[in-house]
Amino acid sequence: MEGPGGGAADLFAEGVAAQRAGKLMQALQLYLRALEADPGNPAILNNLGGVYRALGDNARARDAYRRALQLEPGYAPAWNNLGVVLAALGEHQQAISAFQEALRLDPKNAAARVNLAIRYQGLGLLDRAREQVEQALRDAPLLPEAHYALAQILEAEGDRAGAVRHYALFLETAAGGFPELEARVRAHLEALRSAPGR
Repeated sequence: MEGPGGGAADLFAEGVAAQRAGKLMQALQLYLRALEADPGNPAILNNLGGVYRALGDNARARDAYRRALQLEPGYAPAWNNLGVVLAALGEHQQAISAFQEALRLDPKNAAARVNLAIRYQGLGLLDRAREQVEQALRDAPLLPEAHYALAQILEAEGDRAGAVRHYALFLETAAGGFPELEARVRAHLEALRSAPGR
């Protein structure tokens, strides 16, 4: 999906920079201004949804993603993002459908595969979850989220050695990108390694 055209392009680029810097309110205002200048652009709406999601406003994020998809039904990233907010809103079946649509449009979308695996795991469908996350790792072997999801699945299946291996790979590939989760995983990994019966 291309970014906005015309006068909205600079506002969009500034919004992306602000969002990456964690300046969410500034990014929000820039995306809203870009949307005024280019109201038919799904990339702006997709990024706007990301800011709303980061601010904890999942209902507005959902609405932004749905508007993006009305404009561009084949926009796989917006389907994936819609699935994330639908899951956060407790709309799990609709989330699964959104992730499946993202994968229909972009079969190599490893993030959508991991998100679908998480939903399957939450439903107790461990075989389906594992299948999705293993495919995600074939497509993107350095994706930290995929290693974390596989570790969770393996642990739920009782494969402690496999879980330890993938928690360690999560830490290796995350490299500081998920500080809070990494701290929890380090503590959990230590507990798994020191537990009797290893």
